[in-house]
Amino acid sequence: MPRFHYQALNAEQELTIGEVEADAVALAITQLEANGLTVLSIGFATAETTAALMAQKQPLPTPRRKPPVIDAAQDESVLRSHLARTLERARPLTPALRAYAEEMPTGRRRRELAEVCGILARGDVEAATAALATMPEYWIPLIGSTARDNDSAAILRDFIAESQQADETRRQWWTLLAYPLFLIGFATLVLVLLAYMVVPTFQSIFEDFDLELPRLTMWTINVSDWITTGAPILLVAILLIAVAAAIKFGGPMLGEWFGNWFGRSTGVARFAASTADLLAGGIETPDALRIASRTAKGGPLRQASQRLAALLQSGDVAAAEQWRRPVTATVFYAVTAELPLDSRTQLLQEIANCYVDHARSRVSWSQGILGPLTIFIVGFVVAFVALSLFLPLINLINNLSG
Repeated sequence: MPRFHYQALNAEQELTIGEVEADAVALAITQLEANGLTVLSIGFATAETTAALMAQKQPLPTPRRKPPVIDAAQDESVLRSHLARTLERARPLTPALRAYAEEMPTGRRRRELAEVCGILARGDVEAATAALATMPEYWIPLIGSTARDNDSAAILRDFIAESQQADETRRQWWTLLAYPLFLIGFATLVLVLLAYMVVPTFQSIFEDFDLELPRLTMWTINVSDWITTGAPILLVAILLIAVAAAIKFGGPMLGEWFGNWFGRSTGVARFAASTADLLAGGIETPDALRIASRTAKGGPLRQASQRLAALLQSGDVAAAEQWRRPVTATVFYAVTAELPLDSRTQLLQEIANCYVDHARSRVSWSQGILGPLTIFIVGFVVAFVALSLFLPLINLINNLSG
């Protein structure tokens, strides 16, 4: 059946180009007019007209969205403006915060709060900007509290309560290791005592009776000899120095990495709570996301929150969908949906509480597993040493009885 290429006008007087199959030109025109078209021109279709028609029908490739450019200068300017206002309003709180710091136990938190007091007293915006990245649990509550209230007592109350809550979420992963480390340390002490006091006595007995020692006993004696050389003490000392240096210079970062190893519940909880606190202070959502991103020590959450802030400020909410997963679907909905400010703040706070509960449940589960597992390993090692030492004596008794 012949194929005809045509140009026609539709009911809206728009130009339409296409092809139709018919036995004759008149039948093709009748068929087109029956479809509501006014034929302008018609002729036999060729390979060129078919190719041109197919090219017109193919949709143009959708341009790939480029990630929004993060304006570091703008982010820094926004942060400095909020910190300058925070320093001005929070400066009268310096004596009260110093008194509160003196009541705290000696340690890192006391030193950090004393540093915060010094920055407040000087009104140093540069130092506050640098300290925000390392001590967000202090500066985020200060920014939010001073932005929403001029009452010094209310600011102090909110700051203490929120900084303690933020610090608790940061510390909880470290408490997970306390019990297993205690058991491992106690087991190490027992092994050292066995190596210095018990194994040499058994070794002397074995040599007096000229016993042929099993492989397990020889392995225990060799390890004991290695321990008594002092080499393990040197290795443990080096390890403790390395751990102490890592905690001193990278404690928050290690806590974040450790939290990410188990899951990012702690990081998301801190990020959501910081965003809620900043929004409650009247800070715009893009600025709140930029500042709250400082609570994330690198990683996809920080990058996603900064790019999401840039997209929300430009009004391109549709393009922000690609950052839904890094910031979690619930946080994404809370910051992009059309919600009243109070509802948005409460929703973010509830999200933070849910992630805090989730992190606590994981800590509790991990503690329930690590404790018995460590006890089992320690018991196995002690039982192995005892068995390897008494095995030659059992063989000696059996030989004498026989």
